[in-house]
Amino acid sequence: MALLDGKVAIITGGANGIGLAIAQKFAAEGATPVIADMKAPAEGGSSWKPTSPSRLR
Repeated sequence: MALLDGKVAIITGGANGIGLAIAQKFAAEGATPVIADMKAPAEGGSSWKPTSPSRLR
C-alpha cells in the first residue's frame, strides 16, 4: 500500500518545474493528481503521463 493510496491531490502550477515533479511523485505514491496551471507545458517540455490512467476519474 502506497503512502497516498486513495487520495486526490490538487496541484497548482503543475504543468512544469516543481509542480510537475510534485504531481509525478504524488502519483507514484498512489494519489490521483489534479493538475491546474495558467500556462501550457513548456515547449519541448514534459511528456509525462499518469502511471495509472485507470485511476483518473
